[in-house]
Amino acid sequence: MRSPGTSGGLPTNLPGTAVSPTQLVRPPREDVVPPGRVLTAARAGAIAERIAKVRRERREYRGSTREVFLKGTDRWQVSFFAKTKPRQPRKEIGQVLIDDATGRVIEAWTEYQVPWSMARGYPGAFGRIVNAPWVWIPLAVLFVAPFLRPPWRMLHLDLLVLSAFSVSTAFFNAARVDWSVPLVYPLLGYLLARMLWIGLRRGETEHEQSQRPLRLLVLRLATAQADPQHPRQQVAQQRVDERHRPVHARGVEEGRRDREGAQDEQVEVQHPPRRA
Repeated sequence: MRSPGTSGGLPTNLPGTAVSPTQLVRPPREDVVPPGRVLTAARAGAIAERIAKVRRERREYRGSTREVFLKGTDRWQVSFFAKTKPRQPRKEIGQVLIDDATGRVIEAWTEYQVPWSMARGYPGAFGRIVNAPWVWIPLAVLFVAPFLRPPWRMLHLDLLVLSAFSVSTAFFNAARVDWSVPLVYPLLGYLLARMLWIGLRRGETEHEQSQRPLRLLVLRLATAQADPQHPRQQVAQQRVDERHRPVHARGVEEGRRDREGAQDEQVEVQHPPRRA
């Protein structure tokens, strides 16, 4: 026996019932306007069935069924389910969101975008503001700009390929996974071929490596930090050794220097310089 305020295991929209923005509520009747609403469930279902891609999906899945829900306080959700055998999980093949006040279709999803909400291109779903075009386009330009100067080399093609991944990201953020995924394959193929070529080719000699110019200041600083024979690295290491030397060792060293300085003064006194 169903408890009051339920219909088929789903809560109905009773007056005074608090409803969350994502809660689905099955209306008690499809031909009656629920309290506080404008559309009936039948009207919302008819609007959803007129969408072209929904009709196309229902033609592919013969015998599909339609279910209408109240969503939140101002929307309808119309879900279409494929015909399945008993005891098999249900497959939702279409999902439509409709604004109750205007009857306007807000969202309509089919195929993989029904179960995979991440492929719907919701703003800020991945990376939040970092994926905004006005953020990542300037960052991409700043990444490539320091290297844009002749002579042109394979390095510039590598940078172009790495930057091209942003095109795939833009299509993904626009809910066009059908374009985003194919665009990635040529770029990944190039990276694979490039890595194999670098890994299998003959290694450079020390003379060839020494002739390669280091044009970026960042690379020069990094080389100075990595090379223990670099003058800057030697000075830095001496300062570190001096700072971490034990106190008594520094005292002994200073005492030795004082004695040597005193001996030098005595020698200068005993042997004054001769006048011409």
